Amino acid sequence: MWAFEGGKKCCMTEDNRREETQSVPPVYRGCFALMYACGLRIGEALALPISAVDARQMLLRNIGKGNKERALPLSEPTLAMLRQVWKIHRSRVWLFANRRGTDHLSSRMAYRAFNGARNVG
Repeated sequence: MWAFEGGKKCCMTEDNRREETQSVPPVYRGCFALMYACGLRIGEALALPISAVDARQMLLRNIGKGNKERALPLSEPTLAMLRQVWKIHRSRVWLFANRRGTDHLSSRMAYRAFNGARNVG
């Protein structure tokens, strides 16, 4: 769902974004929220290890394109959301683990979840 200004599609509104993400499973919703909050690419977000989160300094350490490390600030609500997501799977390695906890979420399933939520509206 998009907002329109002068007949042109411009941006998703906050209310519409919330509505669409309610139909997404919590682990994917957490991943998408982190992508939105920190400006991460989908592959970067999916493959984040638990060790990437520094709760004391409220930072997310990410290795991005070109093998460059970025330290991204985390807000209290984002950190709380990450804790809730982790409680679902309790993986010792991955921030966004698959159901078995053996690997991170696949990009294929993340795209499906995202497109499914997008097509709800």
